[in-house]
Amino acid sequence: ALSLTSPPQLALPVAQSSFTLSMILTLQHRVTPTVIESCPSPSFAEKQTKPTQANNESFPTPSGLHRPGKALLLASVFFSALYYFQVVHPVSGYLHALIKWFSIIPLTAIVLSYRTTRQDVFLICAILFHSIGDIVLAHPVYDLLVYSLFPFLMGHIFYILTFKSDLPSFAQLRPSLSPQKLALVILGMTYVLIMAYLLLPGLLPTPMGPPVLVYMIIFSVLAVVSILPRWRMRWMTIGTWLYILSDSLIAIDKFYTPLPPLIASLSWPLYFAGQVLISMGLLKEKGRLLHLLVPGKLPFL
Repeated sequence: ALSLTSPPQLALPVAQSSFTLSMILTLQHRVTPTVIESCPSPSFAEKQTKPTQANNESFPTPSGLHRPGKALLLASVFFSALYYFQVVHPVSGYLHALIKWFSIIPLTAIVLSYRTTRQDVFLICAILFHSIGDIVLAHPVYDLLVYSLFPFLMGHIFYILTFKSDLPSFAQLRPSLSPQKLALVILGMTYVLIMAYLLLPGLLPTPMGPPVLVYMIIFSVLAVVSILPRWRMRWMTIGTWLYILSDSLIAIDKFYTPLPPLIASLSWPLYFAGQVLISMGLLKEKGRLLHLLVPGKLPFL
């Protein structure tokens, strides 16, 4: 018969075996979940990779303008050059206004083809209102400058709404306002005040005074709003200020003192370049385009 008490010679081996078995079970309990988590089943891996593949298909890597977009941009540049030639060598008739309209309206079609957000809709409305103002301003019979202020003013308001989407919040405004941006804001407001000092004293007593005053206030807001966003590239800021320079040349020539014809004619290329930089700059800033015309050759095209 076996004794209920183990001999002293067997006590140590039995204790060691019990301790070893308990350690193995403990380690197995601790390691097994880690192994299971680090080695998912094939079905789990498939579930994780399928959405990624679907996302890659839904959001392709942005490239250059599609062929219709390139054709529209080149057509816009062509009609702009043709209109500038007519500015230097005036041609009578409604064809003059129509060519001016064909210089800007293709930009609307390009942005419309890439439209994904409300910001794009605001930009399309801005370009459309500016194109209407261009037609009114280029009327071959009557001087409709005062009537062109309304569509241009609406275009500026929609530009402000376009840029507003990228403005930092009020709490983030001060930290994001670098010394360079602050200097640009001060410089821009100084420029607007100088223009007001030159133009308003002679305009306020006339019927043109109030509309021009409202126009300058909205334009000053647009100038500041174009500086504040934290854009990677400053295409839209540069385009806005080219536009401001263009309007300044027109205002000085019409309301202050006549400019030499060559300098006055620069208002159109400045205006057109500003519109292109604003519209194409938004597409590049939002990552929908990597280049416009020359892939991999020039970083800005």
